[in-house]
Amino acid sequence: NTLLSTQARAAVGLSLHNALVVIDEAHNVPEALRGLSSSRLTLPIIKAATEQLTAYTRKYASRLAGRNLFYLGQIRRCLTAMTKYLGKKPAVVGTSTSPQSNTTSKMMSGTELLFAMRLDNLNLFKILRYLERSRLSQKLLGFTNHDKRNADDEPNGDEDGDDPDFVSKHVSAMSIVQTFLSCLTGSHREGKVVVEWPDEDSADIRSRGASRHPTFRYVLLNPAAHFTDVLDEAYAVVLAGGTLRPFSHVAAELVASTGRDADIIVAASKAEANAASSQDSSIASITTDIT
Repeated sequence: NTLLSTQARAAVGLSLHNALVVIDEAHNVPEALRGLSSSRLTLPIIKAATEQLTAYTRKYASRLAGRNLFYLGQIRRCLTAMTKYLGKKPAVVGTSTSPQSNTTSKMMSGTELLFAMRLDNLNLFKILRYLERSRLSQKLLGFTNHDKRNADDEPNGDEDGDDPDFVSKHVSAMSIVQTFLSCLTGSHREGKVVVEWPDEDSADIRSRGASRHPTFRYVLLNPAAHFTDVLDEAYAVVLAGGTLRPFSHVAAELVASTGRDADIIVAASKAEANAASSQDSSIASITTDIT
């Protein structure tokens, strides 16, 4: 996972420049990329981030520059819009309801979600750049933990780790919001947002361990978009494994965004045909020797 994540490589100082990258069991790479690049954001996390941001701004407003207050206001506007959107369960029109889980869901692109929340006039790239440079999520986490210690509150333990809605006290709620916002900056071909409104009173949801709260889920559909940086930085990438067939399917999933989709898929199909022909010839030779 460290190899596939740009942020993880930068954090540990790993550079792929002019390196020969060999990936074993490469058939697992598309699913690993989907897991790394997907995100889940629940309503309680959004509310927690809003409360932390409000308390932080109230305490340090007199010390903050106007630029900081401007971006904090835009972040608060995003949180308020998401809270309002998840807090209002839509009508049946344009949504789907699963009879097994009693969950109403709606799928859309990131751009469509921003328009639905009336956040289309905000520049998410500038907001994300501010969040990264200011390290706001770390500041809010330290500020919140400090306030809890001063108030003699008992820290929340980690005994509810099996709860799908559980968030450790060592994880900043704003960092989860930041991850979801970064997912919304991708193109509509990279992934989709699934909005879910579960029935909190459903016994089936409680028994299955599913989330009991309205949730945003970003699902990556095109892992090739997040594999391109590995291909661009490395000198060469070797995909190895015993279950890579069909080659064309793996090629389409991992290198389809390079602009040479047709050439790569044709080359992969030819390689697979040659491999099959060589295998058949080897089997025929062995059979002849035996007989």
